[in-house]
Amino acid sequence: MRARRVALILGVTMSLPAMCGAQPFGASAPLPGGGGAIASDLAGTWLAFAGSTFVRSTDDGQTWTSPQVLDDRGYRTELVTDQHGLWVAVFAYNAIAPDGVGSALFTARSIDNGATWSTPVPIRGAVDPDVAGVSYPTITLASTGRFIAIWMESRASTHFSRSAWISRSSDGMTWTAAERFSSATGWDIRAAAGRNQTVIATFTASGIAYQRSTDGGVSWSDRRDLTTDSWFDRAPMVATDGNGVWIIAWSRVRELDPVTAYYTPTESDLAYVRSVDDGLSWTEPAWLNVNADRDRLNGDENVRIVANEHGLWTAVWEGS
Repeated sequence: MRARRVALILGVTMSLPAMCGAQPFGASAPLPGGGGAIASDLAGTWLAFAGSTFVRSTDDGQTWTSPQVLDDRGYRTELVTDQHGLWVAVFAYNAIAPDGVGSALFTARSIDNGATWSTPVPIRGAVDPDVAGVSYPTITLASTGRFIAIWMESRASTHFSRSAWISRSSDGMTWTAAERFSSATGWDIRAAAGRNQTVIATFTASGIAYQRSTDGGVSWSDRRDLTTDSWFDRAPMVATDGNGVWIIAWSRVRELDPVTAYYTPTESDLAYVRSVDDGLSWTEPAWLNVNADRDRLNGDENVRIVANEHGLWTAVWEGS
């Protein structure tokens, strides 16, 4: 049985994980599957997406609207807000192109705090039927006011090999031409923006890696590896408190399945590294779920982390 777990991180000390209580968003219907995201403007408005269906709250989550569909073919939505009424969402999309069906990264924006949304459009400007799949995208807002979207694609013409792409926007509507980004090879890529135009993107390559920008996502450092075993480490997440402290966390598989001979989440735990100098240096990996050596046969994965400016960090993840 899968369950949500939560832990608090104060400074460098982790609390023991605990089960999360849950209740449905609204009484009318549950949200569908397809990848979930939730965000707030820190002034009472919240949006929660599952696939490209969303609900909205304007009273800090006490009540929610009925589910609304942004686009019925969209999935794996991520979103961000400037906390002044502008919201931008990106999502993967299976679309009809003139010469076939292709996948693409689409975007839409709201200028009224998520109440209504623009018609979704592909960031590339056209659907490419050679794109066989688009992975979980990521979007963040740099301190310069620039939106940054990064995503993974697989192409049929290159035997479904994966590549990372990046695009930028100053208003959430008009995007720069997509450019190749990094040497990421896994499906997982996440980015976050901090102070002084710092942006960090983390992804799977030969293990867990990251790249860092100090000009709001215009240029990036070379790839730097935090771990070097792609069989064991996957699904990274990055977050910052806005004061120079960053955490990158990921799922680490710890046992080889004796039947399939593949590494599976039968026994996986959560590792993390921490930086206090805006990503210039990092600690050695440590366990985020501090009961890692006692929760045998638990699959802990899909971690998400948030922080506030007062040094309180909260991590939530799935576990069995």
